[in-house]
Amino acid sequence: MKVNDYPMISVIMNCYNSSHYLREAIESVINQTYENWEIIFWDNQSTDDSAEIYKSFNDSRLKYFYAPEHTTLGAARKLAIKKAKGDFFGILDCDDVWSSKKLMSQLFRKPIDSQVGVIYSDFDIISSKSIKKRKSLRPSRFKDGYLFDDIFKEKITICWPTVLFNRKVFDDVGSFRDFKYLEDYDILLRIAHKYKFIFIDEKLASYRVHVDQESINYTAMLNEKLKIHSYWNTIWNKSETITKDKINLLIEAKSRAYFIAGLNAIHYGNNGFNLFLKSIKLKFKLYTFFLLILSLFGSKFSVFIISNARKMLGYSEYFN
Repeated sequence: MKVNDYPMISVIMNCYNSSHYLREAIESVINQTYENWEIIFWDNQSTDDSAEIYKSFNDSRLKYFYAPEHTTLGAARKLAIKKAKGDFFGILDCDDVWSSKKLMSQLFRKPIDSQVGVIYSDFDIISSKSIKKRKSLRPSRFKDGYLFDDIFKEKITICWPTVLFNRKVFDDVGSFRDFKYLEDYDILLRIAHKYKFIFIDEKLASYRVHVDQESINYTAMLNEKLKIHSYWNTIWNKSETITKDKINLLIEAKSRAYFIAGLNAIHYGNNGFNLFLKSIKLKFKLYTFFLLILSLFGSKFSVFIISNARKMLGYSEYFN
């Protein structure tokens, strides 16, 4: 078969002043063993040399678009996808990296039928210097199937650069919405509500953790998460499907959201006490109570205890 006989995959790269890691990200696509792809590079009015770096690659599959105005990330993703021609597409942020076999493994490792909305995989966490930071994950939080409840409660890890979307499914549920931080959480939920997910048990992408990431704004992220919870609450109420199970699901998801915000508060040198307290008021968990008490001893001590406890138990590093 010729290259063009295989499904086209669109790689969506949204860029805003992302020159530092950009070349490595682009090269990870060019080095794919699967060749029928295009990059849709959406420049959200960068003022650094990102455009020059991108245009230095001599490959007709790399397509450049300059945003008519600067927008939120969710809006920028939506605009970029309108330019895509692929049967599938993946999101590669400019600081992340793909394994050379990512696309080949995701398309051919397991059967893909019309009910499959997302194909995702295991991943590595890397530092600003591309050093691997995550060595293990226990217990495993990956699986196939209909994963709405697990994603809603954040009980399963779906790493953004590993995701490959089925374009027909994506068009069916609607595109990205105008979130600044959690457009990924929002779209994965809307797909998981109707379609199943496939997991590929390989580390096919590397998610980079560094100080310049916008995701450190844990308060804004929490507010967007609660907004998404409210959206589903409204949907279920309007359709009269707000069962006791769904009420419990909402409570547990909200409790988890405050818990994660509390962890992030500690990590960034703040006091997570009030966030842990809100989590416990919604749903008591012994580990949340432990962190509530631990937060009274200050963020540095808390980070030390949490990091070493996770290493002893064989979990991945939480603080990177």
